[in-house]
Amino acid sequence: MARFDAMISVELWLICLGFIVHIILLYSIFDIYYISPLVQNCKAYPITSGKGLASRVVIFTADGLRADTFFQNPEKSPFLHAIMKAQKACWGLSKSHVPTESRPGHVAIFAGFYEDVSAVARGWKMNPVQFDSLFNRSRRSWSWGSPDIVPIFTKGISSAASNVYSAELEDFHSKDAGILDRWVFDNVKELFKNASDILKENLSQDRVLFFLHLLALDTIGHGYKPHSEQYINNIKTVDNGIADIVEVDIAVFISALLGNAIPTNSVGKLPYTFLDASPKYIFQAAYANLMQAGFFQFRQLQPKTLSNIETMMERLIENKRYEAAAHICMKWIPVVRSGLLYFHRYDRFLSSIAISSLFFAWILLVYSAITRNILLLLCCFALAIFPQLPVVGRYPYPGLCVFTSFLNCFFMYFISSYPRFIDNATYYQIHSFLHGITVIILIFMDYVGRKQNSLLFIQLISWLLIPCTFILPLFAPKYIVGRLISWFSAISLPYSLLSVSYESFFLFIFFILLWIYIRIQFEFSNNNNYWTNMCFSTRKDFNNCGTSKVTLMTFKQALVLITLVETAFFGTGNIASLNSFNPSSLRCFISIFSPFTMAALLIFKIFLPCFAIAIVFAFIIHMKNASVANLSCLVLIISDAMAAIFFYRLVDDGSWLEIGMSISHYVLSMAISIIIFSTLHIAKYIVFLSINDIIKKKSKHFI
Repeated sequence: MARFDAMISVELWLICLGFIVHIILLYSIFDIYYISPLVQNCKAYPITSGKGLASRVVIFTADGLRADTFFQNPEKSPFLHAIMKAQKACWGLSKSHVPTESRPGHVAIFAGFYEDVSAVARGWKMNPVQFDSLFNRSRRSWSWGSPDIVPIFTKGISSAASNVYSAELEDFHSKDAGILDRWVFDNVKELFKNASDILKENLSQDRVLFFLHLLALDTIGHGYKPHSEQYINNIKTVDNGIADIVEVDIAVFISALLGNAIPTNSVGKLPYTFLDASPKYIFQAAYANLMQAGFFQFRQLQPKTLSNIETMMERLIENKRYEAAAHICMKWIPVVRSGLLYFHRYDRFLSSIAISSLFFAWILLVYSAITRNILLLLCCFALAIFPQLPVVGRYPYPGLCVFTSFLNCFFMYFISSYPRFIDNATYYQIHSFLHGITVIILIFMDYVGRKQNSLLFIQLISWLLIPCTFILPLFAPKYIVGRLISWFSAISLPYSLLSVSYESFFLFIFFILLWIYIRIQFEFSNNNNYWTNMCFSTRKDFNNCGTSKVTLMTFKQALVLITLVETAFFGTGNIASLNSFNPSSLRCFISIFSPFTMAALLIFKIFLPCFAIAIVFAFIIHMKNASVANLSCLVLIISDAMAAIFFYRLVDDGSWLEIGMSISHYVLSMAISIIIFSTLHIAKYIVFLSINDIIKKKSKHFI
């Protein structure tokens, strides 16, 4: 008894310590790799105290407009193409920086810096750190557009007026998304038409900024794709250019036009060749650009070097060689950028060494605390294909979703007529009927719903199928095989409705693999014993912690468990795909933009295959009288060793897909042990729960 109490005490101590260690390890990547590069309270350097080159600047952003679609359909935007052909203005392509999304793209234009990587953990709609922008530096500004973009720049600024439409207008499946852009133009016209004398005076001042955010193309692009007829036709709505320019340079360029101070967080470089100004004005703008970006504690910008630069520029200014002085400023701006990056990553190496030491110390601590089938091969080969396919959502295949649901419907009907399940035929026919409903819903939404909004009763049925996933299997027969089929079928119901491509077919093959694996675990049983084995008749203590020995078989099971979780997660996507997901995958549940509901549905979709794995291993552990604690500890050791490797492969630049991929590898490796531990303990109660038995017991008690 004393020995048992000591084992329990050690286990609780290890669990508490492990929880703290893993919280530190998870937080460490956001403190080392994903901290904000923005420097607060920097000094602003005005370009000129007088008037700028322009009194007012009007900015139109056609959010989601693809350059190839724009140039391939000139008839849809005759006004802009006429200006381009007549060479009445500068035009060209803006060289954006990944990720090419609405918020980081507009931040680059108006604030002059690329995506703040701390947004990966701290927020997606609003920037997680306050920053300086053109709206802070302008005398007055007016903005119209999306409630997700405009408030990023105007919130809390008294001189910035904003007008946004309701979020309910952003319907991905709307037949007329152009209403968003027309709303913007109508409100702009109304402002000038009904302006009071005071407002007219404010509108006539210098250093005024107007911003018109046109979101219709982006909304249509998500709902109908960029090459659809609806997308191309809407280009003419925004037809109301520049030589090639880097996106973050636009903020510096606009500041030079208005004569404002450049936003203090800008990393842009003045495209001075675009300015029709005197050499002196160009130098003033270039010098303000250099001083604004300067971080002079960098070794390549030592005080002596800086003094030499200033002396050289003073000599050139005395000789009125403003162009040469401006050229020197532009030459040193890339060096300043390197300095910012150098200090941003200054502590990364030492921090990485410390985290690596924590990884290995924890693995050693946990280790010290615990002293061929052809069908299986074919399934493994089939599943190996899916991670090589494009991320789900990029190329929808609605026909494959319908086919898989029909396959589930046919399979459950076949099961109901199979001799071994004839006593529960009605129960499995209900499963078949529900899969038939999903077939009808998918056909309607994919081939009829494109032309009209989702009907309320379809969304209601779709939402009702979610609780069916966890309630329906509780009425299943007591046999392991019958209950396993019931769980697989129930999990497939909402998963099919959340699918847009091959993921439902992936789940079908994945369930076959799980079926084969659990049969292999009972390879010493004959078929009759396997099919008739009851999961309640020989129930043993599931929490047999520490009494069973760690064997080679236990280690193999831990490896298989990790491999199955990795396959379930990376078979159809990754963490980055949550950010760049296709809203069509939620078409059966929601059509109005709601980030929290959408995120919950996507996480639920990822959870379902992992829960199926937990159910399978709950059966195996129960029937083999194994220890869930030993299995969890082995999984913990393996997953932490993987996480230590992925820690050095984290990246903080590139697209959200690249950043998200590196994070997904690390976070998933860290989370596997927690996911497995929690889902196994949830599954161990649910798989053995029977509503029929509860009803019978209560009936007997009542009698």
